[in-house]
Amino acid sequence: MPDIFVAGLVKGKERYLFLFHANRRDELLRTFGRWASNSQLSLTWYDAAVLSKQVRELLDTPHNDVTSARMVEPKQVEPTPWEAWRDEVQRRKPR
Repeated sequence: MPDIFVAGLVKGKERYLFLFHANRRDELLRTFGRWASNSQLSLTWYDAAVLSKQVRELLDTPHNDVTSARMVEPKQVEPTPWEAWRDEVQRRKPR
């Protein structure tokens, strides 16, 4: 099994990239939840679920050695209608 796994998410201009050890999986999943609940970050609960699924798939796939390990391709996630509306309101606010 590889020493380090990679999970990632591309969200507009933002990039979330996580390098982690298999034995730190639970801590990483809790981090996704903390970040999703932080209103100062753009990471949503949906994003956290997508990342969590990537982590589970990585760790549930058997790996014979480092060369057989597959990296998860970051996925482009479209904003929800609410997020698009919120972003538009923020753009229109006078500064």
